[in-house]
Amino acid sequence: MQTVVIPTVGLGSRLAPLTDNINKSLLPYKNKPIISYIIENFDVDTRFIIPIGYNAQQVKDFLTLSYGEQMFTFVYVDNYNDPLSGPGSTMQCCKDLIDSPFWYIPCDTYFEEILETPLNDTVYYKDVPENLSDQYTMLKLNQSKITDLSFKKKQTSVWVGFTGVMYIKDYQNFFKRLTHSEIVFAIENNTDAKVLNSWIDLGNLEIYKQENFKHQNYDFTKTDELTVFSNNKVLKWYKECSIPRKKYLKYKSNPSVYPNNVTYTNNWLAYDFSQGKVVYKNYSLSIFKEMLNWLDIEVWKISKQNIYENCIDFYKNKTYDRINKFLQNNKKLPVINYVNETKVKQYEYYLNEINWEELASENLPSLIHGDLHFDNVIYDTEKFKIIDWRHDFGGSNLYGDTYYDLAKLLGGLIIDYSQIKNNNFSIKIENDKAHLNIPKIKHNGDYIYMLKDFVISKGWSYKKTQQLVPIIYWNMAPLHTYPFNLLIWYLGIEMFEILLNGKDIG
Repeated sequence: MQTVVIPTVGLGSRLAPLTDNINKSLLPYKNKPIISYIIENFDVDTRFIIPIGYNAQQVKDFLTLSYGEQMFTFVYVDNYNDPLSGPGSTMQCCKDLIDSPFWYIPCDTYFEEILETPLNDTVYYKDVPENLSDQYTMLKLNQSKITDLSFKKKQTSVWVGFTGVMYIKDYQNFFKRLTHSEIVFAIENNTDAKVLNSWIDLGNLEIYKQENFKHQNYDFTKTDELTVFSNNKVLKWYKECSIPRKKYLKYKSNPSVYPNNVTYTNNWLAYDFSQGKVVYKNYSLSIFKEMLNWLDIEVWKISKQNIYENCIDFYKNKTYDRINKFLQNNKKLPVINYVNETKVKQYEYYLNEINWEELASENLPSLIHGDLHFDNVIYDTEKFKIIDWRHDFGGSNLYGDTYYDLAKLLGGLIIDYSQIKNNNFSIKIENDKAHLNIPKIKHNGDYIYMLKDFVISKGWSYKKTQQLVPIIYWNMAPLHTYPFNLLIWYLGIEMFEILLNGKDIG
């Protein structure tokens, strides 16, 4: 059995503000937490010692939910915020648990090589550009042996960068040498050194963003929630601790429409990774028709609940709050009189035209998804599953307005959100004109017509369905970054104008 120490103690200050709420070991790379790549590099019978400190419960809950079969020993380091603390002092806290050779791997380290157990103490290195050498411990080598060490000082290209990864064979001697808060000073000259070619320092904010940009062009991440994939599970963390429980209760009300094995612990929600593809990757008119019928029969079971006050809170109050947030974040918005070719007025005019009483009164109470579009529904051989569902609707956990789901669905037909993630959109502002280039699914008019026909055939209001779409876009705007936030803001304005002229949107 191997022993692996993965410290997750520090604040992750190099990655701020991404680590303001999240432990750095849990930040996603290619949709998987960094720490998962390290764990999955080793056999399932490996013994993992996990020093914890900053956001300790996050780390414990994630590892327990993801790898229940693994052997984790958590060591709490209570002085992690002390300026004099460091990896060396963290290892001192683990000393009594280590009675055999061990691997030491920083939690913000990524590499693809399978690590084979060396015969001797071994540190791993990679070439580092000279202009970055003062950010790392640099090693001078002679025939794969360390001859000198430099701690965060400018060095020439004959030096190489220490990745932080090392194997300690003589663990007793190592702890005798460990007298400093920095672990690198326990490394002796003449120690073996091996190259780790695939190493990426994901603890560096610029590098982290660059590497993630290679895999997702537009950043949809939010500071108050996180979605990751690990060990065939989907795990979602929320800053607000009540959300996972509410999502779980919603799942319990109708388990067959949700993924399997939904569970929660504190701020985490977890469920099995569903087979199939999101509908954006596998759509056709026949599949869309099946999806609408499935939603109608299995999800939208209209009840007699009174959700008027919930609608007022969710539609009106939330919209005013979100608009205020958007305007605070964008204090110098240009005055726009045209969106594409549509002559528009300022947002206040359209906001005052909304009949909130009518929107709240004309409702269809049911269990709803709450964020319904093709990216949040899995399709697999005539079976559908809801993913990433909303936890409540204006304070109601189990019931919402079916019209909100219909409008969300329409909004996702007008904008192909999967293409937004690939950065296939643009907004250009010239003088008083906003030119929007919006990605749409192929033949989206046919899908919109099918949705309209479905709504009308049920005796429901397609007018209200359309009216909610620009409201939804305005609510989304403050939650996203430039330029997508401006795109949906101005698209909402254009849609209000189109609807006031008695025309359909889309």
